[in-house]
Parts: sequence; structure tokens; C-alpha cells
Amino acid sequence: MALKVTVPLNVRVSGSFLGSIGDMCGISQQPIGSSRRAGDYVCFRTDPNYQAERVIVFGASIGLPQVQGVTDYTHVAIKAPAHKTVVFINRKGFHSLNVQLICDYRKQILQVLARFLGSCHNAYNLRQFQVPELFWLPTCLQGWIFGDKSYPLRTWLLTPVRNLRTDAEERYSICHGSTQVSIQQAIGLLKMSFRCKNQSSGALQYALASVSHIVVVSCALHNMSLQRGEVLNNEECEEHAASSDDEDVDEEAGQASPDEGPMHNRKDTMR
Repeated sequence: MALKVTVPLNVRVSGSFLGSIGDMCGISQQPIGSSRRAGDYVCFRTDPNYQAERVIVFGASIGLPQVQGVTDYTHVAIKAPAHKTVVFINRKGFHSLNVQLICDYRKQILQVLARFLGSCHNAYNLRQFQVPELFWLPTCLQGWIFGDKSYPLRTWLLTPVRNLRTDAEERYSICHGSTQVSIQQAIGLLKMSFRCKNQSSGALQYALASVSHIVVVSCALHNMSLQRGEVLNNEECEEHAASSDDEDVDEEAGQASPDEGPMHNRKDTMR
């Protein structure tokens, strides 16, 4: 039991890869990376009380009603796979998984999807989330998710207005931009706490399924630390954030369509 507690904490504090921590503690990597309780901590709760709390706090902070969460993405560097290598190369030129996240006003991760190729477009990945279904069911989520301009406009997903024409649109744009701070800081904190997901520490040297699992477990540990009252350093979070602002796909410039899969080959997807 002591190892189950101290090893994840060691990974978090040191930012080391799992192998080095395993060597230090004298255990294999598999127990370190495994967790059957991640779903208990990374969960988009639809209870009326949770919904009301998210809406009230988002509304008080940004002035927009019915906001349930905000979505963005980040790339986690991986070693070049043995097969279909090119489709894992993202727009920044390194092999990665495109990790899609949704967080709340407290920077807690509500949903994480970590199984798509680095070249996949955000809109394609978003369709694989279970979240849209939560808005379609009669008794589930009431409101919207906010995303940046790399996502398509949907009845449940609000994006920025591209060509501002009125004062109302300008006010909406300012409020919408404020929602992005939460997800950018959440991503920054994840990469600051778990350096193995920060490209500056190198690429993860594991099978793709293991990398996906490591990302999910990291999100669960991130939420656990927030629930225990860990104080955030927002400046450090912003420094390590991997926002989509600098990786946007300019559709008008002839890049991938919002509904495309991998930019190199739409048929090559991870299942």
C-alpha cells in the first residue's frame, strides 16, 4: 500500500519517467502505470447540483450563462511507432498523440481522450467524445461547452466569432476568451507536474496503449491533487501550457477540413 501511494507522488514531484522511478523503488513499470480508479476522478458529472455549480461559477467569472466546461487539446510526444509513422507527426513536426481535454472552472479534468494520432484534426477527435451524447439526452447536461476556433460550431459547442461586427459580438468574444484560461492553466499544470508529458523531457518510450493510459492516470492524479487543496501557481501553469492558439488549422488557407481525421491519411486512425 505504501508503494501505491508514494510511487505516484514520486512521479509527480520529480517529473521523472516511470522507468527511473521503478528502478529506484525496485518494482516493475506495469504496476506504476496501472490504475483502475481513474474513472472515479475523471468524470463529467451530470447531477443537477454539479451542473448548477459549474454554471453559477462560470457565469460569475465570465458573465456568460449555462457554461458547463471548456475544451482544448495538447500533444504528448511519443517515440516513432513502427508502423504508419507519418500519421503520428503533428503540425509542429514531432510524433505525438493528440490529447483532447475538457475541464471546469476549477481546472479539474472532466473528460480526456488520449488515443488519436498527432495529425488528427481537433474536430475529428471531438466527435469521438461521449460528451455530445450527454447534451442530447433529455435529462443530462443543460448548456454548452466552449472551444477555440479550431473546433466547429455545434448546438452544444460554442466557438469564437471570427469576424466581429457588433458590440455584442465583441463582448461575447472577450468573455469567450476568458474561458480558455481555465483549460490552458489545467494543461500547463499537467505538464508542469508530469514532466513526462512535456516534450522538453523527451518522448514517452512506450506502446501507444500504455501512453494513453499514462495520460489518463495523470489526469486522475491531477484531479486528486486539486480536490486535496493543492495551491496552483498560475504563472507557471501558463508557462507550460500547450494551447491550441499556436497550432490552429487555418481552413481558409487550404488546410484540413474540420471533419477530417489525420491530415496525412484519413483512413489511419487508432481504434
